[in-house]
Amino acid sequence: MRQIKGFYSKKTINDNVEGSYVSGLADPFIYRFNGDYYLFFTAPKGLKAFKSHDLIHFEEVDNGVNPKGFIAIDEKLVHAYAPECIYFNGYFYIITSMGGNGHHILKSSSIVGPYEFITDNIHESIDGSFFIDEDEEIYVSRASESGIAMNKLEPDFTKFKVNQYGIIDSVTYDALQKDLNFEASSYSGNWRGHIATFEVRGNKLFLNSIKTSKVNTDFNGLLDKYLDRKGRVIASWVSDTLMCGI
Repeated sequence: MRQIKGFYSKKTINDNVEGSYVSGLADPFIYRFNGDYYLFFTAPKGLKAFKSHDLIHFEEVDNGVNPKGFIAIDEKLVHAYAPECIYFNGYFYIITSMGGNGHHILKSSSIVGPYEFITDNIHESIDGSFFIDEDEEIYVSRASESGIAMNKLEPDFTKFKVNQYGIIDSVTYDALQKDLNFEASSYSGNWRGHIATFEVRGNKLFLNSIKTSKVNTDFNGLLDKYLDRKGRVIASWVSDTLMCGI
């Protein structure tokens, strides 16, 4: 523990370099465009950015619409985590996760905004990042308990493509959530194509049901099919695998 504390107490600023320094910028992302560098980062309210010619001297951007330093202001933009930007077919797109509770995508004709929402919550956890391959297929990768997960976006960036792996768009997700009467505190794992409901009784965790889907919303129960159990089973989570004591 002392070694860890010692490591994080080390100074990370080089006083021999004359440049700008702004403290408290979490989740920095730098995008190079037309020879300049744009720094995006987590902000408590709104979306903000800095601009630099040399990655040493930074200044707040100014789009002439939002207050200086801001590229978007909206009541939904609260704790917009880890915003990342990409340029595609004449527009700039930003993906960010409000408080780590799923992602939203915003769009602008200018890298400094103002940006406007083009999606509601498309889910997919936290720390989303764009990737466009040589065939101009658009992907979003994001953090996962088991590694890095990736889903494919439609060309207009507004929703995920539905494919043979069961990736569902936000409208289908919301309808499914409503139909099955999920509560936020009673399910887990829905972003990985399966849904588990459970409860705590005494000092033990019980699995009530676990369902999975191969395509879209065609969900099949697993307890009765594979475990031959109609009722609860004792469950414990180990990493990304559900281990059931039968």
